[in-house]
Amino acid sequence: MRSQGAMARLLAVGGPLVRFDLPVMVAVVLLLAPVFWSGRRIWRVEGGGLAVACLVYLGAVLVMRI
Repeated sequence: MRSQGAMARLLAVGGPLVRFDLPVMVAVVLLLAPVFWSGRRIWRVEGGGLAVACLVYLGAVLVMRI
């Protein structure tokens, strides 16, 4: 019996993911890049801003999904 090996298929991506979630993910990566370049230290204001941004994103996702 011969092994099939790993098989890959394309994954269908929905419109809301491409229009909302993907740009948000790219923005978060760009916002976090300086944090990782500056010795991986987050100041209190930066941490608060990230926490608020996380809550805003969560609220937006919940409103869009309901």
